Amino acid sequence: MSKEQLPEKNMIFNLREWLTIPEAALHFSKISGETINEADMLRLALDRHITLSLNFLNKIVALEVVPSLPKRETSQRNLTFAIDELKHSLGKDVCFAEATTLIEGIWDLLLVNNGQSVIESLYQTLTDGPEIRLNPWTGIFLAKASGQMIVLLELLAKKTDKRKYPYQDVGGYPWSDPQNFKLATTYPKDDVLLVVKKSSLISLQEYFSGNTQSELKTDASYFDINHPFYAKELKIAVEAWTELYEKNPPPHVPQGGHKKYITKWLVKNYPELSDRAFERIATIVNPNSKGGASPTE
Repeated sequence: MSKEQLPEKNMIFNLREWLTIPEAALHFSKISGETINEADMLRLALDRHITLSLNFLNKIVALEVVPSLPKRETSQRNLTFAIDELKHSLGKDVCFAEATTLIEGIWDLLLVNNGQSVIESLYQTLTDGPEIRLNPWTGIFLAKASGQMIVLLELLAKKTDKRKYPYQDVGGYPWSDPQNFKLATTYPKDDVLLVVKKSSLISLQEYFSGNTQSELKTDASYFDINHPFYAKELKIAVEAWTELYEKNPPPHVPQGGHKKYITKWLVKNYPELSDRAFERIATIVNPNSKGGASPTE
């Protein structure tokens, strides 16, 4: 469904930058004529159909993830396990910055490390499913479209003060020293809203409003995560090709070539993938067998 095809009742939606999960469920219920609840929206996120974001209403302490430099190791011993887990998820050699930072506004939640578990826990709670035990050592990672990535922190119990944390003094002891913090197991519910950005919702609307010939066959074996030979990258490649070349085929060679066109979609929809994964999937999806840009450019 294109923006021009949105029902008049969605005029307010067009002015919004984001919706909470209950608002997003109500929005899709209205435009689809089906009953869609909060759990359905969380399941769509867990299945990578939408990207969830956190809207920080107040500033919060975090630690930035930066590329590893030669001879530079993670100095924060209490955070070592988290960065090792993240390296495994991303397939990149990264480390933490030397000092903490303050963040606010909207950040995309990465479904890696504890980010996946937090949303799965919310989903199971809403559906009366089993309890999901959150790992206190893996961290909640967030990202911006620019590529900036951070992990959420909370003050160690021994450093807790009866006063409000003086975030305005973040440059001094103990607020800028990561050793005074531990990884946040989840996000602070009092200061943060779990939301979906309008851009992500519009992409989902357009996906579901496509004709049946261009819809993904999600009942195929390669989409079954329980299949003994399930391959995540194959599933993503099929999804990317369907979205880019069947549902919305470009009228001509995309600017910059097919590979750049495909990679841009992958970065937007699966930011947690490693550079090598981007390369592998883009090579499979690329209709130009020689790779790179088309010779007609």
